[in-house]
Amino acid sequence: MAGTWVTGSPETREAPLMLFTLTTQLGLGFLPVAVFMQGSDATATGRPVLNHAAPSALLIGLALGLVAFGLLASVLHLARPWRSPLALCNLRRSWLSREVLLTSAAAGGLLLAALAPQAPSGGSAVSTVVVAADLVALALAAAAVYSQARCYRVLGRPAWRRSPTLERFLTVGLGVGPLLAAAVAGLAAGGGRAHAAAVFAYALYLSTLALQWERGRRQGWVPRQEVAIGHLFALLAGLAALALGGLGMPGAAWVLLLAAAAATAAATVDRWHFYFRESVRARALPPLSRRAVSADPRGAGLLCRGLDRD
Repeated sequence: MAGTWVTGSPETREAPLMLFTLTTQLGLGFLPVAVFMQGSDATATGRPVLNHAAPSALLIGLALGLVAFGLLASVLHLARPWRSPLALCNLRRSWLSREVLLTSAAAGGLLLAALAPQAPSGGSAVSTVVVAADLVALALAAAAVYSQARCYRVLGRPAWRRSPTLERFLTVGLGVGPLLAAAVAGLAAGGGRAHAAAVFAYALYLSTLALQWERGRRQGWVPRQEVAIGHLFALLAGLAALALGGLGMPGAAWVLLLAAAAATAAATVDRWHFYFRESVRARALPPLSRRAVSADPRGAGLLCRGLDRD
């Protein structure tokens, strides 16, 4: 695929990839909160859920928009965008091909969840069709985020494996995204359901962030100071929002939105350093020989994004 990748400054090469991974992961992170609120609606009313009632429909729509934007940005990374279908030609060996397929499939899963028709529920609170669509969409979303992280575990470039890449990506997709979605839901709906969604999203955010920092500690990786400060501010603001919401005081949704904005800013700065600092250092180090890579059966087909070209 010589000549396929954009060449030039790091900003020219990596900016589309940064937008692709960041926006798709944020968008896919809206899905767990949408499904949670859908289940809360069914539990509260005792009636079958008709597709995705508002604000779940709003969250799914925003998720589709973010993922679509990310997929478009990924095409801009190519010097010859019309050759983008060739990225799917090596699904058996390449995580790059799997990433493209699974992220596109995750977008389809979001669309399926948004358009799931009402089916006879047989007296249950949630339509079987809607539940099946949600489960498929959640599985595809998780697989997409995992495949994106695996593209940066290139055996020919050990520097790519010196940070908790998977955990950093999960923090955005399963932590920051849900927190932002809960803030949007709180502004759109409010009430007890929105507060429950905020508690759920905050728990996800706290768990993924703790997992990332613990794995980083084991690997000798320390987050950037500005990133850590942003996340700590988001944790404190989110805790304040939950306290306000639990007491039924006004302004909880806006405080949660402030927390989500801080978490999104921290994730953006972290992703910027991932691509424009760590990527440059990884490229500067001499790669392992192709013979050394092929000697490890796990390394076959991990030649992603041209990062390990000699």
